[in-house]
Amino acid sequence: MVDRIEEKDLAKSTDAVHTGVGYVIGVDIERTGVFSENATIGIGMSLVDQDCREIDSLFLAGYVEGEAKFEQRSYDEFWSKNLDNLKKLTYHGKLSYADRQREMIVMFQQFRAKYPDAMLVTDNNLFDVAYINQMIERWTSDLPIPYKGTQYNNCWETHSMQKGFLLALGDAAGNESWGFSKRMQELFILPPMTREYSHNPVDDAYSIAYDMQVMLGVSSGRFKSKGTCPLTNPDKK
Repeated sequence: MVDRIEEKDLAKSTDAVHTGVGYVIGVDIERTGVFSENATIGIGMSLVDQDCREIDSLFLAGYVEGEAKFEQRSYDEFWSKNLDNLKKLTYHGKLSYADRQREMIVMFQQFRAKYPDAMLVTDNNLFDVAYINQMIERWTSDLPIPYKGTQYNNCWETHSMQKGFLLALGDAAGNESWGFSKRMQELFILPPMTREYSHNPVDDAYSIAYDMQVMLGVSSGRFKSKGTCPLTNPDKK
């Protein structure tokens, strides 16, 4: 039985860095399946500024062969075809599997606490936040997301926001289920990405934060249309 980490222990992280409004922390996880007996084997976090530059990041590998149980469908359809990704998520430290799980969520919480002003985002709250909260409940005495300490601090979802954003623009891509990030790049003049989606959670966390900064930048007028946006060029509808 591994002891839970108490909230007072989480406070021993690096002193808070007040970035001010406008910074985003993207979050992504990788799992061996969708059931409670399956494991979170990777966590990525990426702090991104308004110019879509990565300021800080955190990559936590947690796969231990023989300890993390795979959902058969998940292994057959994804992990068996992405063994290189699984290798990158392998934990090589000295902690036990249980202690590493605890350390991962403690470090996740510490990264959040380090940047108290930053907006927390993921691309699928029902998946990522659900399992992060499972780890918070299992290994700490913290309140779950949407709380940071005792303060309400939500985690926003880029995928749903992108869909609504495109629908509000009157763009037909908003009627689809996927491809929103690519469509935003087609419509607006955006900064280059420094990481791409790769199923490495820290790469994907950056991409998620980038997507959020794009929506914020377009909304504020900092990122301009290429002239193909239906609202700025009605002939393109």
